[in-house]
Amino acid sequence: MDSKNSGPAWGPKVAHIDALWTRLETRLCVWVVIAETLALFFWISLKGLATDTLPGGNAAGLICRVLFSATFAGIVAHFVSRPGQNPTHARQQLHRIAVPVGMILGGFAAKAWLHFGVSYFGNALNWLINGSVLSLVGGPRGLVTRLTLWLALLGASIATSRGKHIHIDVAARYVPTQFRLPAALLGWAAAAAVCFAASYGFIDHIAVAEFKAKLEVDCADDMSKPVAQRRSCPTSFGERVGTVRHEVRKDLFLLARQASLDLQTLPVVLRGKPCDRYLTPSTWNTWMRSADWKAHFAPEAVDAQLLDETERRDSQLPLVPYPGGGERPSGLLVRTADFLFPFGLLMIGLKFLLRMALALLGQVNLDPDAAHAEENLGADATHEVTP
Repeated sequence: MDSKNSGPAWGPKVAHIDALWTRLETRLCVWVVIAETLALFFWISLKGLATDTLPGGNAAGLICRVLFSATFAGIVAHFVSRPGQNPTHARQQLHRIAVPVGMILGGFAAKAWLHFGVSYFGNALNWLINGSVLSLVGGPRGLVTRLTLWLALLGASIATSRGKHIHIDVAARYVPTQFRLPAALLGWAAAAAVCFAASYGFIDHIAVAEFKAKLEVDCADDMSKPVAQRRSCPTSFGERVGTVRHEVRKDLFLLARQASLDLQTLPVVLRGKPCDRYLTPSTWNTWMRSADWKAHFAPEAVDAQLLDETERRDSQLPLVPYPGGGERPSGLLVRTADFLFPFGLLMIGLKFLLRMALALLGQVNLDPDAAHAEENLGADATHEVTP
């Protein structure tokens, strides 16, 4: 049966929406993989270049420089000896020999710059981990962790759309054909309920554990009584979410301020100057006064972050303060990034509901073997219907 002519007339339109959603997630997967690969490459390379090679010590710096030198020499040898448009046999043989020889010689040449750039790259690494936007999400390691989680959730959502999510299909194979649809709807409804319940639970947990939302407050009808005689009433989910919303606004403000500070610090780091020694008290105070901190934090707490410009200070880490919060907010945005997991579960739950709608509209093949069939990944790929 043709999927475009089965079920209600608007069934294919719903299938098209699901296809567009899946296509968006597929593209996001590609970009997340690219971002994670680049982040890992950049982080590992920077750590290697920042590591000095000493007798009996860590060999990461040596290995990193050998790989860079060999790669660079191999690329140079390739362009110098490439055969061209009308290659001769001798020219091809020269190219085959020149590239590996160049890489070997490049690897040995790494010893010439074994200690070069250690302090420069060490300063850059220190800035990224302790005084930049990355420090707010747990450094490069925290960024890669969140990208990996995002990739897993995107993959799970795509698998749900295609009916390839993890499930036990033994019972479905013994269910009569006429009962396959009710059985599938029941299973998908249960899966959606689990996703929604887990999403609700994780949001509530993050609000209480990470954002310090209150579980109980004094009952409104007892406010006239002495504190010792007041009863405690549980806060609602909406009140806890309200606390999160208020704190997230602060987090986003701090993120924007840290980004502005990074733009100011980056030229200093690129020049090789220590990132924690260029911020004088007057420079710091000018930067603090360039934004409306008092719209988010108590005025007295903001004023306490200003430095005495008559005092000589040799060290000031370029990391945003958290007025009234004590320590500087290293890793602060980890709590906001934790919402990625419940959000992903919410999206997967919606995908189960969408799959239920597609099944009712005759746009899903309920044969247990359909999940193992080859996929049509073209632009016009649609769901198959039950024959």
